Amino acid sequence: MDITGFYRKLPEYWQKHPLAARAARLGVEWLPLLTAIGYAAGSFFCGGMALLVPYLMVPATGLAMITLLRHLWNRSRPYDKLKIQPLVPIKSGKGHSFPSRHTASAVLIAVACWQLHPVFGLIMGFLSVLVAISRVLSGVHYLSDIAAGAVLSLLWGLVGFWAFHPF
Repeated sequence: MDITGFYRKLPEYWQKHPLAARAARLGVEWLPLLTAIGYAAGSFFCGGMALLVPYLMVPATGLAMITLLRHLWNRSRPYDKLKIQPLVPIKSGKGHSFPSRHTASAVLIAVACWQLHPVFGLIMGFLSVLVAISRVLSGVHYLSDIAAGAVLSLLWGLVGFWAFHPF
């Protein structure tokens, strides 16, 4: 099945499986918030005030870069291009699909949490994978959108934290 067929079958799948649709919708809505709460709590309890600057600056500058790329690229979202109904209510004609900012945020947070404690980083990394999957399955991003968001954020996070804490 090609990518167009995949996205065209999503609304039909969600209609046939309302419980799965509800779970996916909850994931799309709550996983980013859970990731942010985990980051805030972990930064506070594990890092303290000494790490405030890098733990604010690296993610903030990474998100600024992702946002700039989204405006420059301005790729249409799958639901607009393929005329499908996304799982979550979204305004049509918005564009700015590439790269995925939700995925980028979650990966930047996972990299930051890894700096605090590897186990915490793995937990947040798992949440970032769930965020990425939810973005594709809800019909709001292509796989390449989430891959680009993840790779760019991973690189930005590693370089950014290395700049603040060279090995």
